[in-house]
Amino acid sequence: MAGLVDFSIDAASNDSIAPPIYWAEGQPAATVNNSAREMMAALAKWHADNTGALVARRGASDVYAVATNQVLSVNSAAAAHTLSFTVDAANQGPASLAPDGQPARPLFRPFGRQLGPGDLAPDIVFTAHYRPSSGAYFIVAPFIERPGVFKPQGDVTPDAGWVPMDGRLLSRTAYAALFAQVGTTFGPGDGATTFNAPNANGKTLFGPGGTLGGVGSTGGSETVTLALSQVPAHTHGGSTNAAGGHDHGGAVGAAGSHSHGGTTGAAGGHNHTGTTGGAGGHGHTGTTSIAGNHAHAIQFTQASTYQAGGGGAATAIGAIYPTGTPNAGGQTDGNGAHQHTLNVDPVADHQHGFTTGAVADHAHAIAADGNHQHAISAAPDHAHALTTNSAGGDGAHSNMPPGLVAFYVVKA
Repeated sequence: MAGLVDFSIDAASNDSIAPPIYWAEGQPAATVNNSAREMMAALAKWHADNTGALVARRGASDVYAVATNQVLSVNSAAAAHTLSFTVDAANQGPASLAPDGQPARPLFRPFGRQLGPGDLAPDIVFTAHYRPSSGAYFIVAPFIERPGVFKPQGDVTPDAGWVPMDGRLLSRTAYAALFAQVGTTFGPGDGATTFNAPNANGKTLFGPGGTLGGVGSTGGSETVTLALSQVPAHTHGGSTNAAGGHDHGGAVGAAGSHSHGGTTGAAGGHNHTGTTGGAGGHGHTGTTSIAGNHAHAIQFTQASTYQAGGGGAATAIGAIYPTGTPNAGGQTDGNGAHQHTLNVDPVADHQHGFTTGAVADHAHAIAADGNHQHAISAAPDHAHALTTNSAGGDGAHSNMPPGLVAFYVVKA
């Protein structure tokens, strides 16, 4: 069965190159009509094979088999051609295309890059061009982005062929194109069969260089606590302006007669002891009180008179009694009202102890004061020293600039 793919660009060679189409010189008239109809059919087949009517069916290892209308032969399959098709299932990794039972040939995106998982998805018409010099098909429509491209989007559902940038583990085989592009730049995975997708969650994207370093480096913090060495040198010292000698006027308001309440605490039953102060050595002088005219009664005792006798013995010769009566009493003459001078012998420096009388447990009341005011004294010209209080709590402050959160994906 012939198709346009079998035609030659050399007109003379098309006389019998694509049976049952014949354009031989002197051919029978009946064959002209048949050849014309076959050419029309060949054009229709080419049209069908290039307008998305084909369906490529996924098989093992992401080999897609497709049956063309032109039915490619070994020769035509090896020649340059294009096919437009949809797929029945998304690919899971690098893919290949096998038309009409011919050997499968790699199916690439532009620049010969492998397809990533999901690059082939149902309900999308793909146009692939076979390039004999490369021995592979290249998808020319729709355009498939290169692996490793970052893209923000306003929802959290990535398109087929794109992977959320959340640091997830990816297969080095299934995502061979992305792995070939970025390697372990964003994480080694398990070090053998997987690698890490970039993780943009909670991060801002920067170009390489500066403090963060090269591609794949991370750093920075949402909050920061300044070290003392990062705070500019400064002081808070100073004093208030001098105000000149002044007072603040007036007196406090009168409070009326009042007390400040209560009594002293009870001290319990007690007395007070102590001594008088020393007075130095001294004596006391004075006079007795006037006693008025009086006499003093007296009692006489017998008195005897003796003379010496012979042999040295004394002999009483008589007794004397002032009143004539032995051992009788008498009185002095009255002397009238009088006083006697009194002298007390001096004594050395001394003190006299004293003890007050004990009292029962008691308290002292605080007496009320009358209605009064207190004057406010004026102050001379002066200034007030100023010391600021320590402030701050060494807490972290936000280092986050204004931003807009988007969902980032990377092309597989």
